[in-house]
Amino acid sequence: MKKLFTIFACASFAFTLSAQDAVQPKGSWYLGTGDATELLNIFSSGVTVNPTVGYAVIDNLVVGLSVNAQSATMTYDGNTYNAASTIYGLGVTYFFSDNYYGGLGLGMLTLSETDEEDITGLGLNATVGKYIPFKHNLYLNPNLSYNSQTLDYGGSIVDTEGAGEMVISIGFGARF
Repeated sequence: MKKLFTIFACASFAFTLSAQDAVQPKGSWYLGTGDATELLNIFSSGVTVNPTVGYAVIDNLVVGLSVNAQSATMTYDGNTYNAASTIYGLGVTYFFSDNYYGGLGLGMLTLSETDEEDITGLGLNATVGKYIPFKHNLYLNPNLSYNSQTLDYGGSIVDTEGAGEMVISIGFGARF
């Protein structure tokens, strides 16, 4: 009798889990722009856009890619420097009930400056947040991230001062 009850309890639990609706269903596509708070700077200092694309490979599990490319010209002590950076990211996000999520990401950085050696880096981040849908396909996702990074200055790997920082941001995008 004990075995029969155990089998019945396990089967009931499995059916209960599969009967719940997926927060983010398999086959959904996500297009994002990075930090929505940057949009407030559109007329003053310009906007940094960090395009992202994601795909729900199974219910509630989204795999995403991002690219962030920037260039700047700086003048310091009468010298002009050109700098360019590119960050490629790959991440996995799991959605829990009520649209809360947690994710892990890996990023690769390259930074080039005039008359300087190129700098490369590797970063890891962990993110928690909430997906907030509005206006049919659009969404916001306020989140808190912990970022860790290691930079390579011409062969010597060092941890930077920015490693281990907490970042609060608000993502903006569309789901299809």
